[in-house]
Amino acid sequence: MSTLLYQIHSATPIQMMSYVIKTENGKLIVVDGGNTADACSLLDFLYSLTNGEKPTIDCWFITHSHTDHADALGEIMKNSFDKLEVKKVVWHLIDDDFFNRVQAPAYAKESTDIIEKMLGDAVYVAEVGDKITVDNVEFEIIYVSEDKFEYDLINNTSMAFIMRAEGQKVLFLGDLAEEAGNRVLQMHSPEKLKCDIVQMAHHGQNGVNFDFYKAVKPKMCLWTTPKWLWDNDAGLGYNTHTFKTIETRSWMDELGVKHHVKEYEGTKEITLPFDFSKK
Repeated sequence: MSTLLYQIHSATPIQMMSYVIKTENGKLIVVDGGNTADACSLLDFLYSLTNGEKPTIDCWFITHSHTDHADALGEIMKNSFDKLEVKKVVWHLIDDDFFNRVQAPAYAKESTDIIEKMLGDAVYVAEVGDKITVDNVEFEIIYVSEDKFEYDLINNTSMAFIMRAEGQKVLFLGDLAEEAGNRVLQMHSPEKLKCDIVQMAHHGQNGVNFDFYKAVKPKMCLWTTPKWLWDNDAGLGYNTHTFKTIETRSWMDELGVKHHVKEYEGTKEITLPFDFSKK
């Protein structure tokens, strides 16, 4: 038996983040889920993994309260609550009052309110050091935010965690920005942060810095990145936009990463343990 990690394709050209993990005994875990428009396709995908039976999600992680990460679960809870069972939601959200006051863009308050209303007893507020085990897969929380950042307000509150399965490590960063990334570097040793696979922070642009990725030393990068963002294309061709994807891609080249999984190429299945020697 093996563990399967799926990077889910967006239902729209808009950036989003959605992962599904299937354990060696068939238990299901979801990370984020995407936008409202991704809810139906995510449900369909989950049903495909259960041969049409009502899916049970043992653990659903929400990295932070941005719409392109939390709205899919909010939409499912709002309109398709009876179509799946969620045993546990894990998050660590900063308080509503702050984001309402600063009018942070793309704040998923409606979705997080619905999730709390519909799944209140199942919601767990994570803290650094928590370990959550589902079957053969362990998740260790390595960062949560208690602070109200001046920049990248919601991105910097992303919860970060390491997934361990089949003797390999996958680092999930959500939209973690540079300021919070530097705090993670201060909190943990390079040996702790070193992981086989990393989910690229903030869709691969303007997230954590080069020093952070140097500490991680990934062999594979997971890019939750639409084609226009991968090419930094403002509609005028390659690298004509203001985003920093091309710079981040150059960092990975410098680190010698050979394996890249890109959202815009469709839903991808990664079998763990992954053989990094294959092309």
